[in-house]
Amino acid sequence: MRDKLKKLLLSLLTRVSRRILSKYNPKVIGITGSYGKTSAREAIFAVLNRELEETVRMTRGELNGEWGFHIAVIGSDNPKGSVLRWAGVLFKGIDLLVFSKPYPDVLLIEMAADRPGDIEYMVGIVKPDIVVMTGIGATHLEFFGSVENVAKEKFKLITGMKDGGTVLYNSDDKFLSEFISTVNVSRKIGFGISKNADIRAEQIRFELLDLPDEKSTATSQSHIGGVGFKVSINDREIQAYVSNVVGKSHVSAALSAIAIAVEFGIPMEIAVQNLKSFKVAPGRMRLISGVKNTIIIDDSYNSSPDAAILALETLVGLSVSGVTWAVMGEMMELGDASETSHIGVGKRVAELEIDHLITVGSPAHFIAHGARESGMSPDRIFEFDNKESAGRFLQSRIKQGDLILVKASRGLRQETPGTRFEKIVKEIMADPKQADSILVATH
Repeated sequence: MRDKLKKLLLSLLTRVSRRILSKYNPKVIGITGSYGKTSAREAIFAVLNRELEETVRMTRGELNGEWGFHIAVIGSDNPKGSVLRWAGVLFKGIDLLVFSKPYPDVLLIEMAADRPGDIEYMVGIVKPDIVVMTGIGATHLEFFGSVENVAKEKFKLITGMKDGGTVLYNSDDKFLSEFISTVNVSRKIGFGISKNADIRAEQIRFELLDLPDEKSTATSQSHIGGVGFKVSINDREIQAYVSNVVGKSHVSAALSAIAIAVEFGIPMEIAVQNLKSFKVAPGRMRLISGVKNTIIIDDSYNSSPDAAILALETLVGLSVSGVTWAVMGEMMELGDASETSHIGVGKRVAELEIDHLITVGSPAHFIAHGARESGMSPDRIFEFDNKESAGRFLQSRIKQGDLILVKASRGLRQETPGTRFEKIVKEIMADPKQADSILVATH
């Protein structure tokens, strides 16, 4: 009965959302990709919301699938799974149809594709005016079977956009670049670090600030470090900076926001200034003060082979007085590629000469196996069956000046020992009282 109610409710929400969009006719920016969607969304919102006279609404939190799509269109709070509360969302949508209400001029919608057909479903309701493509990678292979199939699903957002629409895409991604070169769209803007990018980042630098000495009790989260870079558009250049994060993914997010600014006629200088209010969502390569004057790179929201390797490369690219720790968990929804993917990440840990590796959970043990097989000393590899033991061990071993990467899949549908690593971050952060405001929800 519950499944039948959900299907009926989704069907009704589909009809209502389609009619709302037809009635109010907002400009729609659709964001998709295998990674970096939420960071791009937050960066774009920071630029648009502070500058335009029009109202801007974006997808909230992690609700980026078919159900979250309707929340963004209708503008309601998260019903959190309750059928009755979802009915309330429906009635709010009907109210928007019956009466003329204030409605955003711009909808910034994150469109995820966990399974085949997800993008097609959303494009069947709205054709975006602007599409932002962040990148294609090995995610949800359990359902898609191959990276090529992932790409095909994501590309449906481009083929389903409005006539005369604009595509903004990560030109560093080979799948995107090759596909974009074959499609007939009115306007294409590539952003990235490659020389063929229309909006390009150069001279990228990651920085960590010196923490107080070991005797200090300071736990300030105001500014620990960040990423700076030069933005080049045609013959123009300007410096940009994003605080308390590291990783090229945030450079890409910032570039996507600057590309949107170009489309909306916002001067580049103002766009870069507005990016100072860009608050990266929890668990996405965020810098956090750790106990014993250490620094944590909190990348606990999600993980995939490409994202894990990029995070590891970022870890070793930072200069610290102590040692490096990679705390790695499960990468979910990889299907038959799970074992080899985990082993491949472990191999990269060894190649990068990371000082210490901690793995948690059964699939992540293959990361440890891959590291050992690739020459990493066994006495620098520690395997645990649960997060609690790993967190306590880590806290007892880290020392002043150490840098700790915490990386795993979130496990939204099911928590396993190797998922939801925000609990490990909470164990070792300098001020756990800040957990609710700077970590992915720990409950």
